[in-house]
Amino acid sequence: MSNNATPNKEPVIQVRNLKKWFPRNKNIFGVPEYYVRAVDDVSFEVYKGEIFSIVGESGCGKSTLCKLIVRLMEPDAGDIIYKGVNISKMKEKEMRRLRKNLQMIFQDPFASLDPRMTVGDIIIEPLDVQKPLRGKERYEKITELLQLCGLDPAYANRYPHEFSGGQRQRIGIARALSVSPEIILCDEPLSALDVSIQSQIINLLTDLQKKLGLTLIFVSHDLNVVYQISDRIMVMYLGKVVELGTCDDIYRNTLHPYTKALIDAIPAFHGGLLEKEIIQGDITSHGELTEGCPFSKRCRYCQDICRKTSPKLVDYGGGHFAACHFADKLNLLEGKNED
Repeated sequence: MSNNATPNKEPVIQVRNLKKWFPRNKNIFGVPEYYVRAVDDVSFEVYKGEIFSIVGESGCGKSTLCKLIVRLMEPDAGDIIYKGVNISKMKEKEMRRLRKNLQMIFQDPFASLDPRMTVGDIIIEPLDVQKPLRGKERYEKITELLQLCGLDPAYANRYPHEFSGGQRQRIGIARALSVSPEIILCDEPLSALDVSIQSQIINLLTDLQKKLGLTLIFVSHDLNVVYQISDRIMVMYLGKVVELGTCDDIYRNTLHPYTKALIDAIPAFHGGLLEKEIIQGDITSHGELTEGCPFSKRCRYCQDICRKTSPKLVDYGGGHFAACHFADKLNLLEGKNED
């Protein structure tokens, strides 16, 4: 597991009040019936050299948030600050130059690779956009990247369909590394892989992070993996940040009922199958969202204020944030729950 201490208190990414809403069921006048609040007033910082993980159920906005940070999607509101520069409204030409510092590894290693291109061309393509290489330099760079990611340089002339899922993901990682980025956003890079391959990819990413001094933003719904590798963790629910802190903060001093329920759903974390708290009910429909807490309909501790007022993200000490009206009163640690 990572050491929980922030490697460097210098923020490289600052996200402030970021929003992305998608209109749904428009009428003949173009007025939507409701909005899917994929990312709803999200704020956080990522520090240089850390592994910052984002967790939550499917549909909570994790992948959308990553795409907003690298400007593959345009935000509706809010700011994205990269090393003191606001990139949220940066023009495309400027953003293209800067994007070499912000690379992404995608969830599906096959869909993210062009089947008509050779592996060598796929890996070197980002560099072709930024600073093209020719001849021997190009060949040496491709060879270096393949070896760095544990692949045979002879694979450079093959095509994506000739490889396994784990090998394809290594190709995607090599492509992200081609422009020597400072930050890599990993959008659930393990979810499409066999369990036996997942640990290899995790080891590769953590080794590269240490060797190259990378900052990783790691998106996952596997809390076992997140616990092993993260410096800090941010928990999202229906587009909102509900808790943020170090691994020990999140797993040993849980403040939000949703975070506690996620942890209780990990059998291995408790050393076996135990009776733990299970979230009741279905995820609230985006069309039913109110001004109250988005988790209120599924929370066993819900009271009137939760249904009427959206809780703010509050620092409860040492950078441990939670968005719950009763975060400091619930005693969620095992054996101390209050009904």
